[in-house]
Formats: sequence, C-alpha cells, structure tokens
Amino acid sequence: MNKKERLAWLPDRVIEMMRDVVRDAGDDAPRVELHTGDHARIHRLFASEFAAVYRLACVASGYTPDSVQTYNPRVISGSDRLSMHSYGVAVDFDPPLNPMGGIIRATNEHSIIRRHIMFAEVWEWAGWTWGGRWSMRDDMHFQRKR
Repeated sequence: MNKKERLAWLPDRVIEMMRDVVRDAGDDAPRVELHTGDHARIHRLFASEFAAVYRLACVASGYTPDSVQTYNPRVISGSDRLSMHSYGVAVDFDPPLNPMGGIIRATNEHSIIRRHIMFAEVWEWAGWTWGGRWSMRDDMHFQRKR
C-alpha cells in the first residue's frame, strides 16, 4: 500500500487541520536578510545557510534574482499534498524567467538559471535539489534535501 492509499481514509477536515498546523508553523520560518537588502522567509534551521548560499550563487553566476519566493503555506497545484514551501524549505526564483519546462515561451530562450547554470550548481553543491533536474523541469524551484 503506497502513501496515498494509506492516507486516503483521512477525512477532508483532518487534511484541513493539518494545513492549519503548517500555516501556524510560520514561526519556524523567520525573515532572513539577504545581501541584496531583500528579505526571505525560510525555515529557521536553514535561514543562515540560505542567505550565505544565495549570496555565493549570485556572485559565482552573475545572476541575482529580482523575485525570491519562499515560505508559502499551500498545496501543490493539481494535488492535495502540501508544497515544500509550506514548510519553509523551498524557494522559487524569478518564476516568469525560470518557467516550468525550462524555456521562456515569449522568447523561446532557455530559462535565466539555465543561462547562468553556476547559480543552480552552487545550490546543489550546498545540498539543495534543483527542480530543473526533474523529468518535468521546474527551473525556478529549489528545495533543501532532507
């Protein structure tokens, strides 16, 4: 029996209560100041690491994202599973410039992260997973490995 089957018996209200707990977990995702002066909310266990790796990735690659989207209590689109953003351990960088699939439709160019691949490689070196390596490329997305 897989995880989905094991959890199928849970009534919708219990699932909603679990989401409420995750929303309240926002205290575990404090705001951290980035070298750009911007702030991001990331799980307290990774906050300092996040700021340091972000700075290193920006400097090494020459790419500094305009948009850094982190803590966001929500479900994964098209599912009832909580996103890793809900736990404060995932980030999306410049979604319009780093779209699903890795190609910007308007210009037919590779995502900006693919054009500055060192950005992704620094995150991977530091123990983060890049969604751009998944079979359904999610170039904007990085999450902390467990």
